[in-house]
This record gives sequence, C-alpha cells and structure tokens, in this order.
Amino acid sequence: MIQIAQYELLVAAACAGLNSIISLGAICLFYGYLRHRQNVPAFLIIAASVIPIAVFSNFIRVLILILITYYLGEAAAQGFLHDFAGLTMFAVALLTVFLIDSLFTRIFNLRTERLAN
Repeated sequence: MIQIAQYELLVAAACAGLNSIISLGAICLFYGYLRHRQNVPAFLIIAASVIPIAVFSNFIRVLILILITYYLGEAAAQGFLHDFAGLTMFAVALLTVFLIDSLFTRIFNLRTERLAN
C-alpha cells in the first residue's frame, strides 16, 4: 500500500512486476544468445542483469503511476494510463538491456585493443 496525498494505492500481486521477470528474462536471454553466442562473459552479464533490470523498470512504472495519481487523479491512473505505464516499463527494461550490452561491448573492445598493442 502506498499513501499519496489523499489516495491509497494498492499494488496487486499481478501488478507487482514479478510476472514481468519471466518474460523479460526470456527476451534478455534470447537477445544475449543471438548477440553474444561466442562471448560467454557478455552473455552471463546480460543474464545476471535480468532481475535488477526488472526491479528498476518496475520502480519506474510505480513512480509513473504515483505521479499520474497525484496530478491527474485515481481514475486516470486506473485506465489507459495504467496499461501505458506497463508498456513503458517494458520499454525501459529493453533500453536498459541495450545500454548494458553497449557499455560491456565498449569496455571489452577497449580491453582487447590494449592487449593487442
């Protein structure tokens, strides 16, 4: 339960974000497999980042819903914007996976270049 001004937000079990860990995990592992089949450390970093990314993206979703409730009211937060916040959560999660992959690739390439010289 989250208390915001005069509103009490109840987070249902279905909305807690735990279900998204499974689907996000599958997408991340598939992406890691396609992108880093031959690079085991990169694949393991992507696999290990699934749960922290899911928690982070769910935090963003809850924050968006809190702000919608506070500024637009309870009815707005339970309609279309509730579903839109879920889509936003998944977009944040996928962008975070791409960011982690990009950072790891840059670091790995810099390290490889230094060892080659």
